[in-house]
Amino acid sequence: MVTRNRGIIRDEEQVDLARTTVAIAGAGGGGGHVAVTLARMGVGGFTLADPEDFEIENLNRQEGCTRATIGRNKAVVIREAILAINPDAKVRAFTEGITEGNLSDFLAGASLVIDETEYTRHWLAVMLARAARDRQLAVVTGFNIAFGALLTSFQPGGMTLEQYLGLDPNSPLEVVRQAEVSLDRWIPIPCPPSYLDAELIAAVATGEIPAPSVAPGVYLAAGMVATEAFNQLVGRQTPVAAPTVRWFDALDGRMEDVTVEI
Repeated sequence: MVTRNRGIIRDEEQVDLARTTVAIAGAGGGGGHVAVTLARMGVGGFTLADPEDFEIENLNRQEGCTRATIGRNKAVVIREAILAINPDAKVRAFTEGITEGNLSDFLAGASLVIDETEYTRHWLAVMLARAARDRQLAVVTGFNIAFGALLTSFQPGGMTLEQYLGLDPNSPLEVVRQAEVSLDRWIPIPCPPSYLDAELIAAVATGEIPAPSVAPGVYLAAGMVATEAFNQLVGRQTPVAAPTVRWFDALDGRMEDVTVEI
């Protein structure tokens, strides 16, 4: 199945990937594509969590979303997609999403965590990050931004997600839930893509409309996250880790590493 990986992925790395389990919170846009990409690369274990069902508006960008799967749980559909690629993969699906009650089970056996939860529910990301830190697990996360994407990760002992978002790392989760987190904390790029309308950006920032997404941007984000996941699983290069954020826009032709200030 992975013969064509040879020359890019070393044989010993391929064996390591087959023995690895990745925990992915969010199986919709980015998360579903990341999971399927890693399955094609030869990762052998997955824990998926998503409480949502596919809706018709997901057809423009989300892995696994077809007319036939609308109304079905996203984690379950992606589990089926992985097993259709590799029937020997070990895949668990948490259809209730991540919760305080199931995080221990969700992270059991994982070598790496990938956070693709909704940025509008920042407390879920903080809850996941704290549980990962307790287990000395790194968390990789990425966002699609129009025809581009950004990527970073949170390493054990490094900059915390709470610091990244301007939150108190010691605040109880209920306090974190009530806190305001602006969009530019999640997406600290130096300037928005040149082709985006300023009024649209303002409306997304204030929550008037959901963030628009197009398939190429989602694919780019998933490719960047899957690549960094591979890097961190096999130890090829220094991780892209907060306070560094890697940003790429395919339409503007820009790529830059940005340093986030606390």
